[in-house]
Amino acid sequence: MEGYVTRAIGWAQHGRRGQLRHIRNRRAFEAGAEGEVPADWRITCSFTDKDYRRRGVGARALEGAIGDSFEAFPEVIEGQKTSAGFLWNATLGMLVKTGFVPIRKIGKHRWLVRRTVEGALR
Repeated sequence: MEGYVTRAIGWAQHGRRGQLRHIRNRRAFEAGAEGEVPADWRITCSFTDKDYRRRGVGARALEGAIGDSFEAFPEVIEGQKTSAGFLWNATLGMLVKTGFVPIRKIGKHRWLVRRTVEGALR
């Protein structure tokens, strides 16, 4: 994709664990975390304008945010397509395509996924 538009068409909110403390399904996340090494960074929210979806904007926003080991929290409803209005955490498929690995479910429809970037500064 080349060129510029005059408004934001995609973004990903990211930061260190201490900066982005609020996550959905926190109890389940913490209950299953025994023995896991937590990621340094989190992506808690991402967005792509409806007119620009399926054109690589979301994947580019994720790639632009990544620079260390990351956690993200996509929602998956088995056998159902999630309404675009509720995709504030990217799709599991998009995250897997950009190198994230599903770790475990932390809610009825929510997953914890991680990606480690080799050679990243801590």
